[in-house]
Amino acid sequence: MGRYLDYSSEMLSMIRKTAAIYVQEFPDPVALDAVNEITSLTNRLSRNI
Repeated sequence: MGRYLDYSSEMLSMIRKTAAIYVQEFPDPVALDAVNEITSLTNRLSRNI
């Protein structure tokens, strides 16, 4: 179970970083809002893990 939770936390981190890289390439307001929501969601999920 511990390994599963570690892998889940790592995957959330990778999703967050991928979103940040994406918004660097397409700096429009819609993409920025989406990345902010992804970051918020992954932060909440990480805290729950």
